[in-house]
This record gives sequence, structure tokens and C-alpha cells, in this order.
Amino acid sequence: MQHNPNWQGAHYRGGTGPRYPGVTPAMHYCGYFYYDEEIAFTREAWMGRIRASRGIGATLDEKQVLSFDAEHEALLKYIAEPEFTITHRIDAHILKLGPVETD
Repeated sequence: MQHNPNWQGAHYRGGTGPRYPGVTPAMHYCGYFYYDEEIAFTREAWMGRIRASRGIGATLDEKQVLSFDAEHEALLKYIAEPEFTITHRIDAHILKLGPVETD
């Protein structure tokens, strides 16, 4: 937030549910599931992942990204081992195109 106070995803807490914003009347929502997966990263890989996010690389200019990178690298050296895992929530929405079949 210090580097991008306008970041829309800053307060996401991992909640997910059976909703899909792109559903049209031609689609039938059939199901949904999610699970948590531990994804392995190195410090450098995590820095690249965060740099590529919409909160940093997609919205900040080059100078701002470099400033973020410097602080992020220092923080990771302080709080993280060279290799670590981050829990990611994976969710899937199952849709069927066409009319809904009824009995």
C-alpha cells in the first residue's frame, strides 16, 4: 500500500465462492470447487511474481517499480529463507454453454 495506495486487491483475504462474473444467459453454472496449494518460490521468483502483479508492474512507472523492488528485496532477506512456500487458493467454475437440460 505504501507504493500503490490505489491497489484494488489489497484487502483480499482469500474468500472465494460459487460466482462467476462472466456468466451470460447462454451459460449454465454447473459447479464450483477450490483448494489451497503450497507453491514453492525462491526470493527472486517471488519478487518477480509480485513485480508482475496488477498492484505493482501493471500500474506503477519504472522508477516506482525499482523503488518497490529495492524495499521488497530487503524485506525478503529479513523475513524469508532463500526458498519458501506461499499458499495459493485455486478455484474452478464449471460452466456449460447452451440450454439447460431438464427432466
